Amino acid sequence: MSDAYPEYIEEFSIEISDFNPIGPTAHIPLPETLPKRNNRIINIQNDDDWCFGWSVLGALHPVKVHPERNLHRLYGGFVEELNMNDIPVPVPVSTPVYEKFEENNLEISLCVYEWHNQNECLEFRYVSERREEEYKQVNLLVITEEERSHYCIIKDLHKLVYNHSKHKGRKYLCRYCLHVYSAEKGLKKHIPKCKGLNNAPQQPQMPVKNRSVKAFYNHKCIQPNPYRIFWDLEMLTEKLTPEEKTKLTHTEKLQMHKPCGYCYVVVHMDSSLNYEIISHDLYKGPDALERFVIKIEEELANIQEDLSAPAEMIMAPVVSKFMADRLNCIPENIGKYKAMDVGQLRFLDSFQHMAMGLDKLVACLGETPKKFPLTVKHFTEKGYSMDKIKLLFRKGVFPYNWTNAWEKFDRTSLPPRKDFYSLLSKVGPEEVPDIQTIAPDAEIGYMPE
Repeated sequence: MSDAYPEYIEEFSIEISDFNPIGPTAHIPLPETLPKRNNRIINIQNDDDWCFGWSVLGALHPVKVHPERNLHRLYGGFVEELNMNDIPVPVPVSTPVYEKFEENNLEISLCVYEWHNQNECLEFRYVSERREEEYKQVNLLVITEEERSHYCIIKDLHKLVYNHSKHKGRKYLCRYCLHVYSAEKGLKKHIPKCKGLNNAPQQPQMPVKNRSVKAFYNHKCIQPNPYRIFWDLEMLTEKLTPEEKTKLTHTEKLQMHKPCGYCYVVVHMDSSLNYEIISHDLYKGPDALERFVIKIEEELANIQEDLSAPAEMIMAPVVSKFMADRLNCIPENIGKYKAMDVGQLRFLDSFQHMAMGLDKLVACLGETPKKFPLTVKHFTEKGYSMDKIKLLFRKGVFPYNWTNAWEKFDRTSLPPRKDFYSLLSKVGPEEVPDIQTIAPDAEIGYMPE
């Protein structure tokens, strides 16, 4: 029963046994799979259970001639340097024991590796958290023969793992993750941020004084393009029928946007920002998108030899009907494309590269004349004052909700501010720049302009 409980316990006893793992003991020969020549391993020839202690002392007090022999004579005078309190002998291959040893000996940074005979490679057994150069580094190797183990001194870790990479020159190895570098400079840069074998290296990096502002700095990487096409495509908003509102998806449908007109300017520009408008077109009509593609192809044919990067845009379904035999695409999913080729034109989905809208991208530049040198130069020559030119430093607002019929394009004046409200972006009249102050100077006579 799930709610049962004992009412009376007559006797209760717990038996505890000490666990004494068998640790490395007396000398055993090096494995056959270890590199034979120049492996830089010192195999301590002890006949007691203190091979761990002798190996640590041998690493701290290196001897040039036969450091593996006569241990009491070579290292006996240094035994008192090690604090082996609460350390079992023989010392087992155990992380808590190694941590206790480092706790007792604050000046030592200990790393213990084990040689894997089958894979012929090093494996970590313990990696110290002490990374600073002030600590005395001790690298030990555990070798195994049947059920016996033994500690050895790794005199040069770089030589031991020389064959782990294809680089044949001098190798510099990180003792904490065994990552190999071909230059000492790379190793010194890596060690402060190394977190060991199982953790990726991380290091907080603050911006330098002259690069503290997020901006584009690699101007040397820009590939100059002598021809640029600036264009804009506008839509006519139509009300949806009840059938269209409930068709296909559960998404709330508000309006149908259909291309109604476009304007583009082809500019030739040299490295000194001297520019010349070589072509432009303004058009209004139900076939605006088809005509736009045709006109852009004509411009491409005129400047094909010099053009290195076509203009970018997001294509509409009408293009596939209009030029189906010349259309190729790189799909991301069934309804989204990364790139589309229409003949020799390649159109990229710029939203995947810059997710912010044009208004926010322009706002990041700030209303500073030096950020818009061509705009200032062109409209200054036209006689505009700087106050009116600054109104052009932001993205204009189009009255999409108001533009819902072709008759609206016959107006000879701009609509009032209240008609610039956008149902989709929720832009209100108070956010619309005073375009009426620009229209007379720009010789804007009717809506399509």
